[in-house]
Amino acid sequence: MQSSVNVIHVLGSLNVGGAESRIMDIYEKIDSNKIKFEFVSMDMSHNQFFEDNILLKGGKVHKIDSPRKVGLFYHFKQLVEIFNKKNKDGNLIVHAHTLHHCGIVMLAAKISNVKIRITQSRNTKSQHNNLKNKILIILGKFLIYFFATDKLAITEASAKFLYYNTDIKNKKVKIVPNAINLDKYKNISVENIIKLKKEYNINSNQKVIGHVGRFEQMKNHKFLIKLFFEYRSQNPNSILILIGDGSLKKETKDLVDDLKLTDNVLFLGIRNDVHFWMNIFDVVLLPSLFEGLPGVVSEAQAAGTPCILSNNITRKSDLNLGLLTYVKLNDTKQAWINAIKDKMNFKTLSFNLIEEKFDKNNLSLNKGIEALNKIYNIS
Repeated sequence: MQSSVNVIHVLGSLNVGGAESRIMDIYEKIDSNKIKFEFVSMDMSHNQFFEDNILLKGGKVHKIDSPRKVGLFYHFKQLVEIFNKKNKDGNLIVHAHTLHHCGIVMLAAKISNVKIRITQSRNTKSQHNNLKNKILIILGKFLIYFFATDKLAITEASAKFLYYNTDIKNKKVKIVPNAINLDKYKNISVENIIKLKKEYNINSNQKVIGHVGRFEQMKNHKFLIKLFFEYRSQNPNSILILIGDGSLKKETKDLVDDLKLTDNVLFLGIRNDVHFWMNIFDVVLLPSLFEGLPGVVSEAQAAGTPCILSNNITRKSDLNLGLLTYVKLNDTKQAWINAIKDKMNFKTLSFNLIEEKFDKNNLSLNKGIEALNKIYNIS
């Protein structure tokens, strides 16, 4: 086994998202004497959310243009240049988290003589279903098949999305669930909770529904807002809190305004204190159109917060703590409202039980780091 390695993680950006948050949790906990993390972001913008934390910890960030902006050839050339520069000692590992685009990363890493080339699938569908994207998915899967040395997925469903059945049947795909840093949830400061509630004028009698996720099609914000409109008509003393950012944020705000919910829906943007908000929410609502293994569900369970989820979200998310309820998207709004009401007064769970369930399901951060150490060949 190698005593020390340098790992480059390739991500769409360094802003808040499921993959980014989970990798940053690991980054905070890894033994930096054995593993050095660097990051490729396909986003040239300044001050990306996790950028300062990475630099303060001594990590490095390489920003490159997305293939949509500069074309696939120039983008590929940028990847090869970075990998060649960083692999002079032959000790580089490349770990990509960009779905079918991982194939381009794997080819660039192969050309750069990177020995360990890892892909990780974190979703079950693509948001883009046009012909061009379908061709790119086929190309990406083909390149991954031939050039990835290690193929990871967070669930069996996400494995089937990105990898060929032959690799899955031959056990060439490892299931590595999203790990959560439970330390953040262990001793939540009551003072911090009171301070946040006061800052946002949340009174103790209000029912607080929360949602954490990017404002993108897969998260189904239109359904979420219309559902809250119906819920609030029956439960006037309630608010909805939305954490995240994305391309559909303005569209969502417009819908909130149209339904005259402006005073009852809070848009908090990107936050680094989600673990506190999970302890403010009475219920987390996730009517997603599709998901891999959503980290927000694990975060909610770490906080002991009940969730109402669409039946499109995998049952693998459920740690059997009694916190999750699945509802079909084509069920009536009243069925969703009844599920929310049922979970509103869920009894508090002991943190020892929560820790036990996370460990049993290999979702604790220590388990996640152990799994990666084996894949990275770290002693």
